[in-house]
Amino acid sequence: MLSVKKMLVSSLLVVSGLWISGCSQGPCCEEIVAPSANSLNRTISASALGTIGSLDLNSGGCDIETITLSGSGSENFNISKDGKISVASGATLTPGATYNLTATITNCEMSTTSPIKIVVNNPASSDTNTTATLENFTKNGLCNNESAGAIVGTVNVSQNGGCAISGFSLSGSGADNFDISSSGVISIKSGASLSVGTYNLNVTATNCEGTSAPKSVTISVIDCSSCNSKLAKTGQTTSYVANDDGDLKRGADRNFTRDDTKDIVVDNLTGLVWQDSSTVATATMDHATAVTVCDNLTFAGFDDWRLPTLKELRTILNYEVSYPAPTYTLSPSGVYEEFDNMADSIYAHYWTSTVSPTDPTYFGVVGYGFSKSIFDIQTTANHVRCVRGDALVDNNFSVSGDIVTDITTCLQWQDGAIVATRTWSDAVAYCQSLGDGWTLPNANELNSIVDYTKSSPAINSSFTNVVNGEYWSSTTFVNDTNQATYVNFDSGVSRSDANKTETYNVRCVRPIP
Repeated sequence: MLSVKKMLVSSLLVVSGLWISGCSQGPCCEEIVAPSANSLNRTISASALGTIGSLDLNSGGCDIETITLSGSGSENFNISKDGKISVASGATLTPGATYNLTATITNCEMSTTSPIKIVVNNPASSDTNTTATLENFTKNGLCNNESAGAIVGTVNVSQNGGCAISGFSLSGSGADNFDISSSGVISIKSGASLSVGTYNLNVTATNCEGTSAPKSVTISVIDCSSCNSKLAKTGQTTSYVANDDGDLKRGADRNFTRDDTKDIVVDNLTGLVWQDSSTVATATMDHATAVTVCDNLTFAGFDDWRLPTLKELRTILNYEVSYPAPTYTLSPSGVYEEFDNMADSIYAHYWTSTVSPTDPTYFGVVGYGFSKSIFDIQTTANHVRCVRGDALVDNNFSVSGDIVTDITTCLQWQDGAIVATRTWSDAVAYCQSLGDGWTLPNANELNSIVDYTKSSPAINSSFTNVVNGEYWSSTTFVNDTNQATYVNFDSGVSRSDANKTETYNVRCVRPIP
């Protein structure tokens, strides 16, 4: 595949004596690659009409501008910008002919080609019409509480048989829960009662020659009715543009309780209990010592303290509090007001137990001054805040086409072809323009899909279209409202100091409908 590096910056930042690899601002590596598509091989009748196939496109990081067909006989076919190939009006297809064509796909930077082979049937009789040929259909992760009329998906037609399809039908146990339109669109029927499990159905199509051979329709239903996400709001309440984090304020309400006599803070949302004694603000140590200190800690009547994970320590970040906070003694920077103790330095970091997937001598740290989570070498002297309680529940992903559903957070994620990079405000507007509840994720939502056991990309394998680079969140950095939070899915690190005029990647999200 062709590759163009538009920018390559490798920087080493020195912050308060700490060496941190990465970029302080802007994209470390912004890459535009050639678009790509699968090859296509179709057999059709000489009297075929309409769409006969579709390319699976990858835009390569910016919008596809043109797709053209070339080769002997290409005038008999059209190709749309989204890769659908159809028989041209007035086309004359030769029975028995093979058309070896080439699709040329161009994005904002370059072009690539994809082979297309179209074989025309040569039937024994003069009648070229046949029954239609369908493709199998699979839908994974359909929620059991989907509303009537919700679209499940569309059955694809390999060949229409040479005459128009007049209708489709579904059969099999549970088929009465679904409707299928004359164009093959499957939807939830009014009054449906979806059971958790798998529906194994059959679909057929009827044209002028009769009914097609059946193809399988497999629909797996997951239990979304009990979805009760503990993914919290970021705390941001100020809005900087319509549909950003401060406007939507999406997530569960924060609920902390402080026990002044024990110097602990209980997170009533996650169930975690946090150490909040004066040593949290003052003591620093290397990573090995931090692990020992928390493991051996007897405090507030408990002896089951431990060093928190990176995801756990991020749960007390407050994106509405600037640094230093106006009322610092009551509300330490970057956290909620129930926490009385936080290191009084914009450069302070707190250790976690999360090890870097690429270097076992580095461990995750959270810096509340910049609402960031990065990896630091284990010999560095950082602060420590111990925690006790059950670990946070792992993500529970399921995939259906280009949508990834996470039952743990009650969110659905866009995972179609990679779209063009955008500025922050354009990214917010783009997701909103998709409709159906899609928005740019806030910082907590975007960080929820980071997999700290992986790199390049640092995301669960359920996601198949990922750029190893920066993705925008809708959360603004309150210390400088010209900047916003992003996640780099090459390493999983997150920072809040990206200028909103930079162009980063976009992955939209919505609550489970």
